[in-house]
Order: sequence, then structure tokens, then C-alpha cells
Amino acid sequence: MTKNHTVTDWIRPEIQQLSAYPVPKPGNAIKLDAMENPYQWDSALVEEWLNVLRTVPLNRYPDGAAREVTQQLRAIMQVPDTMDVILGNGSDELIQMLILSLNCAGRVLLIPEPSFIMYRQLAQIAGMQYIGVSLQADDFSLDMHAMQEAIKKYQPALVFLACPNNPTGNTFASQDIKTIIEATPGVVVVDEAYAPFVDKTFMPHLSQYPNLLVMRTVSKLGLAGLRLGMLAGPSDWIEQINKVRQPYNINTLTQVTATFALQHYEVFKKQTQQIRAERAHLLEQLNALDHVQAWPSQANFILFRIAAAKNVFNTLKKRGILIKCLHGRHPLLENCLQVTVGTPEENQKFLQALITQKTLIAEHLWIPVNTQAILWDMDGVLIDSLSLDLIVCNQFLAQHFGNHVSVSKHFIRSLFAYDAVKFWEIILTFVGKTYQIPDVMKPYSKILEDFHDARHTCIFELNPGILQILQAARSMSLKMAVVSNNPTVDVKDILTRCAIIDYFDEIVGNDIEKVAKKPAPDTYLLATRLLNVEPEKCVVIEDSLVGLEAGNNAKCYTIGVATGSANFEELEQEAQHVYTAFEVNSLSLKFGDVRNKTIITPNEFISHAIEHIAWRLGMEIDFNWHNNDWWTLGQILGQKISAFQNHHKSAVALGMIDDGSAEVFIKISDTPELRLKSIKNLDLDWFLSLRCEQLSSGTPLIELAQGLAQGVGAKIFIKVCSVEDPHHTWEGIFRSIGIALNKIFTPKHPLALPFKEEIEENVSQCEISVLAKSLYYSKVYRGTAESHVAVSVDFSKKRPNAFIFNVAPTIDVTGFHHLLEMLAEEAGFTIQVEFNATVLSSSHVVLEDTALVLGRAFREILTLRMLEWGVNGAGSSLSTVQEWQNQAIRVGISVEGRKFWKFVPFKISMDQLRQDFLIGHNIEKLRSEDLDDFLDGLAGGLSCSIIIHIDELIEEGWQLLFKNLGKALKEVFTLNPYRKGVPPGVKATLS
Repeated sequence: MTKNHTVTDWIRPEIQQLSAYPVPKPGNAIKLDAMENPYQWDSALVEEWLNVLRTVPLNRYPDGAAREVTQQLRAIMQVPDTMDVILGNGSDELIQMLILSLNCAGRVLLIPEPSFIMYRQLAQIAGMQYIGVSLQADDFSLDMHAMQEAIKKYQPALVFLACPNNPTGNTFASQDIKTIIEATPGVVVVDEAYAPFVDKTFMPHLSQYPNLLVMRTVSKLGLAGLRLGMLAGPSDWIEQINKVRQPYNINTLTQVTATFALQHYEVFKKQTQQIRAERAHLLEQLNALDHVQAWPSQANFILFRIAAAKNVFNTLKKRGILIKCLHGRHPLLENCLQVTVGTPEENQKFLQALITQKTLIAEHLWIPVNTQAILWDMDGVLIDSLSLDLIVCNQFLAQHFGNHVSVSKHFIRSLFAYDAVKFWEIILTFVGKTYQIPDVMKPYSKILEDFHDARHTCIFELNPGILQILQAARSMSLKMAVVSNNPTVDVKDILTRCAIIDYFDEIVGNDIEKVAKKPAPDTYLLATRLLNVEPEKCVVIEDSLVGLEAGNNAKCYTIGVATGSANFEELEQEAQHVYTAFEVNSLSLKFGDVRNKTIITPNEFISHAIEHIAWRLGMEIDFNWHNNDWWTLGQILGQKISAFQNHHKSAVALGMIDDGSAEVFIKISDTPELRLKSIKNLDLDWFLSLRCEQLSSGTPLIELAQGLAQGVGAKIFIKVCSVEDPHHTWEGIFRSIGIALNKIFTPKHPLALPFKEEIEENVSQCEISVLAKSLYYSKVYRGTAESHVAVSVDFSKKRPNAFIFNVAPTIDVTGFHHLLEMLAEEAGFTIQVEFNATVLSSSHVVLEDTALVLGRAFREILTLRMLEWGVNGAGSSLSTVQEWQNQAIRVGISVEGRKFWKFVPFKISMDQLRQDFLIGHNIEKLRSEDLDDFLDGLAGGLSCSIIIHIDELIEEGWQLLFKNLGKALKEVFTLNPYRKGVPPGVKATLS
């Protein structure tokens, strides 16, 4: 006998047809999809609760009758003394108990729809016949005629009435509920899951109706994690239903925690009052949006309708906000979404995301979510007529005036918005002046006729992406019109030959009587009237400044596309968003050789900011972006990064380019955001207002960073520290972001690899002689008329620290040993210095020359490691949040061929820093004014930039500076295989 193990042969067919209840993984999203109380307990209450849990005997079964918590629930939920109760593992188990108790052949479960999805799901699992009766379409009230007819026809054994109703949020009229109870032969259960948010209950009516049961839960109160529900009603019903209850269904931890929590009921009561207040505020703000219809709610959520709801839901999800999409669940819920009332901060972020919401059409075009119509210009937007115009124009000019006469593509582009009559007037006038041609207008009529013939006979190519957008827009029921500066008949003819005329509801040309041409708004306003759509809900898509002026004057949302008469930069001045083309954006990221990079955006500095992030993450990147929606660009980049495993939840970084620097703290969070601040000595508003290369201000870069925070799912805190040239500071900011993201997401590498190479000796002999070098050791000598210096650096630490300073008796540099030892200890090497002075007149030469040779010794090792292993090439003293919060002096180093160092005081002036720290102080018998010469020499020898952030001056400041210089160097030398063979910096010369 053979056994058939095929699942489909044995699982009941009705079960196979079901879908499991969907519970999306929230990840880092703001979670507004599950009707939960958003407020957590304060730390004191948590501590008190944990003390209670410590005494719980988990080795024993729970109280099967859950007596203590039952008494608490009876009191708080005001169950009449004559009624009995039964507890369930959430309301779901109670629903299941009821269905199992009442179901048998021919029995019916009846509910008004739409309602709680588990009524239907559990009935289908149990094999009970399910009948749904639709609510009223306008306000979701009970259709009493239909309900009474259904009760009469089906004689239901069980009726569920959710009040307030989920997902609509409204309550049902008390008299309607009473009528249903009286008409129903079986049991009516009033499900009051959302009782904390409404001043209405049927609990007092239990004694009045023998077939009435009332169901409650503690989930919405703020204890969703406990899964505890309660059913109250006459004892004879409860006694029978109790027979299908699983023994010990309420576990010990739930019983103890619920009992404890209900003893602090006032805490939850206060929270529900806050939620009620926020609900009213959220409803008011939703209904203030002209593209949203929100219904009043008596629950802790709000149901609202919005065009293209599924697209809105998906975009909100991408932006880190999770709500519930109900579209497709029931005909009354078409284009409906449901949002849980969160904290004020969460609600504001949801509203802001909804207000700025855009709908993506066929992966090619973003439009505002309230858009009802798209108004297209034709030439240069829908069709590539620019190429034809250029060819035809020069053919006609050569034909009439000789082959030497022509015009450029740039010139034709500048006239592209004009109708044919004006177009040729300007061309011929220009040709006449440029080529000194008399009677240049003589062939005007013939040229105009031939030009019209050419346009009437050719089939124009559609610009890339246009067909896909038209098809998708039509499927979304968006209205569309063409508004052109060509005669209407010509427009229709061209669109017919291009086989796209059927996509458009209206055609508006430039020859309609009493309608002014572009740049007047008249043609666009006429199109909105013909489509019966308000101008504010229309998108105008234009390639010309003239057309955009018309669209803006008509109060439409304007989008420019640089495929016709104007370039991207020109269009940005007029349009609300601009595209280089309607191509599909694409982004791929993977850890690998950072030299493998393609980054194409409409702005070179935006591309450069992205490059800094990818470079520091150690990622190969292929990125093509075709519009100036920088927020969405950042969000998509962040989502790609967040798809990689995070190894830490937070990280800090100090980033710098030359004289610009910033500090960044990134923390993975359910409530992502971007926060900017500056040091006390820097005006943040002034910095953000400054132009940055091709950008007129820092606003696009802020939008990029905001989107990135949402996409990664993180709080990003940026402290702007130093500004000399704004583009250096912005590079420092995005480098800092990249370094911090590296610490969170980049796979960890070993701190060091086995040293396998022999030491190469006597490498070069000149003013600076490399006497030995390897992956772990180097020795460099430098001789001048003043001094002879030999410095060895040993990362194997086989050679002990050693210092010989033969200097004049009047010079005391004994404290220099200690500072160098601190630096070496933090960086992870030993150091040997031999300094001999032949003619020496200043102590600063000792420190500066030693540092210069030390820097060159570093450089020799770093160069070999770069080629053999790959190195970070940049580093700072900040590695933990505690250091970021508490380090008085922090140091950053970037080895990329630039020789630069700078002090950045956060709170005091530079003059005050000079007086109190840099000049005139003794540090371990050294002069403070000599110590900054050490920094000068080190920057020169290592070919690096050094920046020192001074948050606070402390007594041991210089000692801390040298220690943190060592910490930064340690990170500079850290292995990074993604940069093997690559200069450490984006623009490095080290090789």
C-alpha cells in the first residue's frame, strides 16, 4: 500500500484557499498599522513590574481560572455582578471559542461588512457558513433593512457587531443594535475592543438581553503584547463556551503582568485621553487636505480615502511609515487606508509624508498624490521633434542660401517653444544678420510650407519612457490632455501618426479663438475646464520656459523635462521638479572595489556627495538618477544600504576635507530623522544659505540627507564644525555620514594581517633617505644644514621605544619623549628617534623636523599596505558615542596628498585659543608654540590634512591631543580590502 504525502491531497480545500493573517515586519518603520497604544511605560513602572516578575514560579502551570486578573477585569470593565466572564488568548481565541461552540450543519455566522477580518477567517477555518451584509456606503452605518432581511432569511446562530467598528472607526446606533439583538434567534456579540476610546458600552444591557454577550480586550488599552481578551454574559452561555477553552490558555506571565498593569489603570486611562486628543487633531489635519477624505472615528485609528491608495501606501512604507492598506478588501474600502493614532511626533511625520506624497508612474515619473490630470506639451516632451527640426532647418537653409549657411542645435533649442510662424521669422532674421544675406525673408512662405509638409509626413519618435507613462496613467484613470503651441489639427495629426492620440481626452492647440498662446495661462486653463479638473490638481509637463510660465500662471503643478528647448539648470528656475529624461532610475550597491563606480545625477555635487558615502562604505556603485527629487534619491540610497546586515546600532564619525569638517552620530531607529546643529562659533542658517558649487544653497543637500535618514531607518545627527569653503564642509559632512555608515554596515575586517614581507633596505638616498621599509616597519633619514634626523616606526613592536636628542644645552625637549610614546601607544607601534643638531638655534626645529620624518616613515608603510591590503586612509579619535559626548579635544586625519592642519574652537574665539592654549604655555618642559610645529611637520611628511576640534580646553589638553592623534592614525592604518590598490582619499595623490 503506497502513501500519498502530497500536502494538497490532505489539507482541507477551504484551508488551502485561505491566506494567513498578514503581519508585516516593521523593521525601522514608524508603526501606525496595528491599532496599538504608542506609549511605553516609564522606567519606574517597568522596574516595579520587573520586581513582581522575579517572584513568578515559571516551573508551575498557571491558575487555570485566572482568578486574580479576572477580578481586576470585572471591576475595571464594569461587568454586572450577575454576569459571568471567560478569558481568552486575545479576542481571536474568544471568537474561535464562540464559533466552535455554536457551529454545526447549516448554522450561519452573520456580520455587517466591512468589519474585523478574523470573524470571516475563523468561520472559514471552522467550516461555518458566513454571510456578510454591506454597511451604508456614505457613513458606514448599519443598513437595517438589509440586516433584518438577512436575519429573517438565514436565522443566524451568531452575529458579531464590532462597536466601534474596525476598520471604519464608527459606532452603530444603540437602537439599531437592540433591534438586531431582538431579531436574532442566536447569540449577538458586541465586540467592544475599542471601548477605551468611546463613551458608550453595551455592558449594562447584558441583563436585559439573554442572547447578548459583550467582548473586550486589554490590547487597545496599551497591553497588546499580553494577548488577553474577555467575554462577558449570562452564566449559562459562559459555562457552555468554557467547555471548548484550552486549559491554562492564559499563561502565568500574562496573568501576573495584567494584574500589575490594571493596578495602575490611571496610567493607561491618561494615555487613552492623549490618544483621543491626538485623534481629533489628526482627523482635522487630514480633512484639511483637499485630496483626502477622512471619516470621524471613535477608535484609536482613522480611515481615509486617497487617490491611488496602494501607491501611497507603498511610498509611505518606503519612507519608513507603516500604515494599513485596505484597498481591495471590500468594495466600500476602495482606495482606503487606515492609520493608527500615534504620538504627536509620529502623527506629524505621517502627515508631512502624506502632504509631500507622490505617486510613481511606471517607474518613470513622480507626480503629486492628489493629481487628477496630466497636461502634456507635445514637441520635445512627448515626441523628439528637436532632432527633426535641426535636420530640416539646415536642409532648407542650405537649399535656399548655400551649404555654408546653418544654425546650431543650441540655437534651434532656444526657439523650440515658438509656433512655426514665429520660429522661422527668428531663424531667417538671424541668418540674414549673421551671413549678410539681403532679402532673406523672400523664401519665407516656401520654407514655412515645406516645413509644415515635413512635419505632416514624418513619424516622430516618442521620447524614452513616454509610452510607459501614458499606459500607466490611463490604467490609473488619470485624465490627460495635450496643450501645444501648434494648430490643433496639426497636433491631432502628429499624435495620430505616432499612435498615441487615443491616450488623450482633449487636444488644445494655439489656434482656438479668444484663447491666448503660451506663456499666457489660457490654453492650460482651457484644458482644465474641458477635463473638469481644478488646476491645482493638474500636472503640466513642459520642456520650455515659456510653457512652464504658462503652467505656473495657471496654478498647476509644473514638471520640466530637459529633452527640448531648455536645459536642466534653466528649467530648475521655473519648475517644481525637473527631469533630464523620463528614464527609469537605477541603483546597485555591493561591497567591493570602490574604483568601480558610475554615479550619474543631474547635479555634479550631488553625485560627489553620494560618491563620498559609497567610497567610505567600501562599495561599488552604479547609480543613474534622472530628476532633482533629492529627498527620494536619498531615501532610495538609504534603503539599499539598510538592506545589508547592520553589525552595530550606532556609530560616530569625524569627517573632513581640507578646512571643512563635521561630526556625525547615526543611530538605527524606528523614528528616523535628520538633525543639524553647528558649533557655537558658527551660524548654521548662514552656512545653509551659502551656494555650494552648482547648488544655489545647501537645501538640496539637506533633502538628500533627510531622505537618506528615512531610507536607512536612522536618526542622523550632524554637527557642522568648520566652514571656509562651503563645498569642503559639505564634503566633510557626507564623508562623516559614509564613515559612520561604514561602522554600522560594512563587514568587519581583521585589524592586521600577518607580516609576510622582508624589509627592503636602502630604498632611496637623497635629502630624505628611505633606509628601510616593509608592511610593518620603516626607517627614514633626513639631513639638513640644521639637523640630522632618523626615525623608525615598528608596527610589530619588536623594537622598543628609543629616543636620542643631541641638541644644544639650552634646549630641553625631554617631555617630547612622553608625548611621542602616548601617540605611538594609541596608534599601535613603537618608535625610535635619533636627532642630532649641528647648528640649531630654535627648539621648534626639533619637533617639526622629527614630525616631518615620522610622517614620511608612516607614508612608506601606508603606501605598501594600500597596494598590498587596502587601508582606510582616514581616521579620527571618535569611535564611541561616549567619546563623542565627552572628548574635550578630537582629532581627524585624512591622507590624500594635501598638507594642511587647522584648529577649530567650538565655543571660544581663535584669539582666545591662541592665548589660552597655543602660545606662551609650558607642557612637560616643551613650549606650546613649538607643539603646533609638530603638527605642521607631520602634515608635510605624511602628505595629510589634520583637523583638531576643541570642544573644551582642559589642563592636559596637549597630552590628550597627542593621544587622540594616535587614535586617528590607528584608524588611518586600519585594513580595508575594498580600497586595495586605491589611494586612500577620493582625490588622493598618495600612490
